[in-house]
Amino acid sequence: MSTTTICAVAPDRTKVFRYDGFGSSWTNIGGPGSQSHIQIGGGGWGLAATAYGPGEYSYSGEPGEWESITPTGGPASGPGGLVFTDDTVYKVLGTVGGGDIYQFDGFDGSGPSWSWIRGTSRQAWGGGWGLVAQDPQPWDSHSYTGNPGDWDRISGDCYTFAIGPDAVYKMPNDKSAVYQYDGFGDSWTPIGGPASDIDSGGWGLVATAPPEGNFDLYAYTGNPEVWRLIGGPRNAFLAITDDTVYGMEFDGSAVYRYDGKGTSWTRISGPVHQIVATS
Repeated sequence: MSTTTICAVAPDRTKVFRYDGFGSSWTNIGGPGSQSHIQIGGGGWGLAATAYGPGEYSYSGEPGEWESITPTGGPASGPGGLVFTDDTVYKVLGTVGGGDIYQFDGFDGSGPSWSWIRGTSRQAWGGGWGLVAQDPQPWDSHSYTGNPGDWDRISGDCYTFAIGPDAVYKMPNDKSAVYQYDGFGDSWTPIGGPASDIDSGGWGLVATAPPEGNFDLYAYTGNPEVWRLIGGPRNAFLAITDDTVYGMEFDGSAVYRYDGKGTSWTRISGPVHQIVATS
């Protein structure tokens, strides 16, 4: 599966727009019913939203058509929200500080079906490579094998992960370096220096410099310790598709698309509340 564009939530959080891929053209795809306080999540699997009510909804691909994926009588997502891989969507239930993880299995005779796959987890990250979850304490991290309850430890305590199509990256709590997983055990290779955040998608891995680096954006070249400056919106929230990087100003005042060379970006939208990459 691939991520081909981005979607954005309007500033009033009552509707969602899908970028048409050119200029500043967007399509209003509505929102789940008359819901408000919309928060979206996306990935190779598709686009879904949580909304005040609470409830969870998947987008059908047709403007205005959203389907509830919250099981009858079942709770919506907890603070961990929705997490996406190429195959499905997951949710972390519970209160702030952690909860069990459930996997969306589709629809059966009684409606949306979810199944338990892991006990109490602090948070989770997903992408094409797979699903990673962190223990509440100590904060060891594990990758999902695909079998409920079966997880492989891949790391000790760390600050965050970025999951790409075929690789996973992390930063330690002191944000002193960026590491790439070697694919076995708890083995990681350092590939970059200090960063304030990392994001990954089909286009590649992007690191946001720390404050002393003016929060500039750098793209990983694939060679350890070799990155190239791509500039970008100040303090941006990022969404990475298969072909480029999108950045939202920290204050939500605009969205920009990376032009693919140097530090050139094009403004494609005015104020938004949130952006995500989706198929």
